[in-house]
Amino acid sequence: MQKMWHCPSYDRFHLREWEDEFFLFDAASGDTHLLNALSMAILSLLKQRRLSVDGLIEKLPEAFGAVESPIKRDQLTGYLQQFEEMGLIVSSRSCD
Repeated sequence: MQKMWHCPSYDRFHLREWEDEFFLFDAASGDTHLLNALSMAILSLLKQRRLSVDGLIEKLPEAFGAVESPIKRDQLTGYLQQFEEMGLIVSSRSCD
């Protein structure tokens, strides 16, 4: 079974967009993160549903109006691990 990812606390984030970057303030931790458009697309997809890496690879082109995913599988896995370490998302294993 693939690891699933989810952003269950998206509502606690305060977002500000500036050009192609996003400032995300996490009200629970007090942390502020500077994210790019790809990062925000990933978080947005994960606020809607639990997705595996393969599921995200399939859905991301829609977010960018592209034919192919804007990110490779290994890169995406790295993003997800960083997001989990930052407390932005959780995996199926971390919330069992």
